[in-house]
Amino acid sequence: MKVLSILAESASDVLETIQRHKRVRCVEVRADKAPSSLNLGAIRKAYSGKLIFTCRNFQEDSQTVKSLYHKALEEGFDYVDVDIEFMPELSQIDQDFSSKLILSFHNYADSRLSYVMLDRMFQIPAAHYKIGLHVTDVWETFALLKSSKSWEKPVLLVLMGEAGEWSRVCYRYFDNPWTYLCDMGVPTAPGQVDTQRWDREFGRVPSKKYDLYGILGGQVSHSFSPYFHNQFFKKRKKSCSYQRFPAQDLENFFDLCPPWIKGLSVTTPLKRSVVPFLSSYDYLVEASGSCNTMVRDGTAWVGHNTDASGLRAALDEIMPGWVEKEKVIILGAGGLARSALAALCDHKEMIFVWNRTEYKARDLAEQFGVNFLPTDQRFELRNTVLIQATSAGFQDQHVSPIPPEWLEETTTLVESIYNPRYTLLATRAMEMEIEILQAVDLFRYQAIHQQRIWFGDLGFSVEEGQKVLS
Repeated sequence: MKVLSILAESASDVLETIQRHKRVRCVEVRADKAPSSLNLGAIRKAYSGKLIFTCRNFQEDSQTVKSLYHKALEEGFDYVDVDIEFMPELSQIDQDFSSKLILSFHNYADSRLSYVMLDRMFQIPAAHYKIGLHVTDVWETFALLKSSKSWEKPVLLVLMGEAGEWSRVCYRYFDNPWTYLCDMGVPTAPGQVDTQRWDREFGRVPSKKYDLYGILGGQVSHSFSPYFHNQFFKKRKKSCSYQRFPAQDLENFFDLCPPWIKGLSVTTPLKRSVVPFLSSYDYLVEASGSCNTMVRDGTAWVGHNTDASGLRAALDEIMPGWVEKEKVIILGAGGLARSALAALCDHKEMIFVWNRTEYKARDLAEQFGVNFLPTDQRFELRNTVLIQATSAGFQDQHVSPIPPEWLEETTTLVESIYNPRYTLLATRAMEMEIEILQAVDLFRYQAIHQQRIWFGDLGFSVEEGQKVLS
């Protein structure tokens, strides 16, 4: 069940929000900022679905909070969610409300939870027990999921922060009876997904029978991948879901990774770091030392590089005349630059590498047997394929790895950044009406190659992928 969590300031605000989300069958009225005059009776009278009342701001005015809890019980709310630290304040309420009690413990700082706290909670009769913990790395969610199976009683485990988002979407893996969503732009806890993004990116809710796929990386919130691959699962009627897995500690990630995670996309800065965790890999991973796609084979992981295969396919199919250019200049010395070098290794004589740290460009060029360009000199872009493989411009459209005025009418630009959709360099290229391969096209080709690695011929066609992203 999906619960819409609403930060209440007045009954009319709550009811107006409910009206915008008519499909929701349960609402949490979160009264952290609510006045004592909050008309809970009006909310109960107007809304026929299930209602939960809670307040986390009990330290400032405990009498007001206690009064609101009392009103919620009197007005017939289905549940009251009470933090265990506030339970002594409610002991004076002259009724047994254990059948309506959601007893909570929250750690907003980190994921630590003591068994002493669990024992303390379980000694208090309640309809449900809820624990909210803040996680910073996805392996913590795996560890908590494993640990929760041995707890004395069922617990609704709510994991906060970006690393906890997948657990909220896939709440049935945690045997949670419900999950919390929010109105767009009004989260009531870190890591909540709003109802609009839920519908757009995830759609249906995965059950225990679903296999999971996901994107593994440092920053993954900007990724198109969940939307694209979940659309694929929907159209192919596959019992799968694709989630975000922000990670730093790969040792713990792969040690604790559940068996129902079947495939991974890998993004910055982990494309090279995952290679030691592979049991085998394709020739493009071997050539580049970079892996962006993993598939589970029993207990082992097999690696692929669809950054490389996708780039080559996009160039060959969208701009087949690229091979007639005088040279290819690759900007950058990271995983994507390595993938580009692996993809174009049959044209070494025309490839040059540039990086703002010159020794990195020189070292990379030596490894692949290509040329490098000095950092402190302007280079000529006439009749050139320019492959932008740096992070310059990511989430900042005012940044460019090189001055955009260096572009010429005979330059072909390959842009790898799709957030923002049009970088400063890409915008200049479009103004000049020069040939450009947009980052969204690179994404589409590499993502389709991932689908074919995971599911064979079921993967999207290029045309289907274009429709999804249009």
